[in-house]
Amino acid sequence: MERCPVCGMELYENRANEFPTMHLGQRYRFCSAEHRDEFEATPGEYD
Repeated sequence: MERCPVCGMELYENRANEFPTMHLGQRYRFCSAEHRDEFEATPGEYD
């Protein structure tokens, strides 16, 4: 099961309200738009 890189919350497949982004050719999914934005601001902290 995939987890939000920011908070570790479990993310379910095909979730209607996922918040994806790409970083260095890899797709990441998040539990909220706020966590996606936090990741996009400082992606190196989560690699």
